[in-house]
Amino acid sequence: MSGSKAEPRLSVPHTDSLTKSEIKRLLQKYKRERDEATRRGEVSRDKLHAIEAATRAQIRELKEKVNTLNSENKSLNKTIKKLQPELQLDGSTRLRSKLTREVVRELKERAEQGKMLLQGNTRLNQQIEQLLADLAQAEGARKLLEDSLQVAQSRVKSLTQENERVLKLWQEGQIEREQALRINRFFRQSLFNKPKSCLTLDKCIQTIASIPISRRFQKRNTEGIVKQRELHQQTMKMKQKFVNRVSVIPQENRGSNSAKSSPSICRISPN
Repeated sequence: MSGSKAEPRLSVPHTDSLTKSEIKRLLQKYKRERDEATRRGEVSRDKLHAIEAATRAQIRELKEKVNTLNSENKSLNKTIKKLQPELQLDGSTRLRSKLTREVVRELKERAEQGKMLLQGNTRLNQQIEQLLADLAQAEGARKLLEDSLQVAQSRVKSLTQENERVLKLWQEGQIEREQALRINRFFRQSLFNKPKSCLTLDKCIQTIASIPISRRFQKRNTEGIVKQRELHQQTMKMKQKFVNRVSVIPQENRGSNSAKSSPSICRISPN
């Protein structure tokens, strides 16, 4: 019990050759070794008791864990048996040969995959809502464009009708212009067919003294004057009629078509 650090015992000499002081010294030394060995034995026993107590506590904890694991395993087995028809575990050869914890791990992985799918479904729902909002906005813009198109079509239709009416008035004006030109031509021919004595006196500069008395007071041709007045009245009536028709046209159309639709009518003043 002295241990490896104890001093090696020497061979005990014969008592006859030892003195009393040497014997006392040896006795004290042996007593000290015995006390040291006893103390070390007690310390070792205490350590052994502590180790035994800790081991017993660990054994009790492990037994409790084993019991809880057994109960959990039983409950998991019951749950798996209940979920077999739903999860189709009987038909899966990959899961049939696995232990319960492996099946549980597989189920946890499936649960994680389900969570990921739910998150993806949530994102897709958000994208669908965004697309629906964009679609509603596009539908509103399409309705506005359709309304604008209908308004533009109605305006184009009204402008087309107005253009047709203006074109009709322009054609009528052209016809009246041609009639006025024919009347004016006829009137000029009638003027040119008059005798030279009936021409106006302002064609050339003459003095009263150079004009004979017989030509100062010419006889007026009453028939020509009456015919001239009738032609002038007809021309004025046609001009007034055309002006009345043109006044119905709006100002914006009148400005663009005035050069085309206004016939050139010669103003004829009676003599």
